Amino acid sequence: MHTKKHTMFRSVLVLISVMAIAVSTQAQDWEYGIRLGGSNYHGDLAYNIVPKETHPAFGMHMRYNFNPYWSYRLALMNGTISGSDANFDDYRLRNLHF
Repeated sequence: MHTKKHTMFRSVLVLISVMAIAVSTQAQDWEYGIRLGGSNYHGDLAYNIVPKETHPAFGMHMRYNFNPYWSYRLALMNGTISGSDANFDDYRLRNLHF
């Protein structure tokens, strides 16, 4: 069941992804680009993806192509993750979160 807020969030993520691909440019040997998206946690405190725990993430990259087979890439990413037992009935009494 998708809520209006969830559908809007997914639409924004798709739009940002398309824009990030369009912004990435390639010169003869150098490539530069930005990365926009979302970060989420999947593990002991979240056995399913919880949309309200999704946070924005962004970054940038730079790559030098030595030849068609070898390149060097530097990438920086920034994002936040969180998890909470309050999102799941099975784990609510454990009351862990970060």
